Amino acid sequence: MQCDKNKDGVNERLRNTALIIGTAFVAKELSNFAFNSRGKADIYERSRLRFGYYASEISGRHDLPFQAAHINHKRGKHYNQPSNGILVTVDEHLIDHILREGENGLTRAGNYAAIQLLTNQVFDLPKGREILADIYNFTETPDAYDQWKQKIQEALDFEDQLALL
Repeated sequence: MQCDKNKDGVNERLRNTALIIGTAFVAKELSNFAFNSRGKADIYERSRLRFGYYASEISGRHDLPFQAAHINHKRGKHYNQPSNGILVTVDEHLIDHILREGENGLTRAGNYAAIQLLTNQVFDLPKGREILADIYNFTETPDAYDQWKQKIQEALDFEDQLALL
């Protein structure tokens, strides 16, 4: 009996190690698709011009870490252009991947990996569990998807207005 417990403990450690290695690999792969420093700077600047300070282009919030997120993950010549990026808080980035699964240009597996990575990032924040509960509650509301699409469109409309200046 003792031998089975040790075996289960070893199996659990192996599963945890595989999960850590897998998550690290996914994080490295996803970082290969991140905006370069100039692209990030342009996205941050657009946010500052809109709000007068750095804030999420979705909500105007500035209470959590920011991420320059891709609007469309389909690879192409505009993939890493600032016009395909939006400044969001880490929890909003997670919401985006949950609500726009299947239409954000990622495969189902790629989107799932992004959701896992972002969930871990949110969980590691102070009050991360409460934030994750709020995300769940929001994404389960009937009109969450429509609200989200409207917020993204508002951010894109502002970028179009900037282009006219």
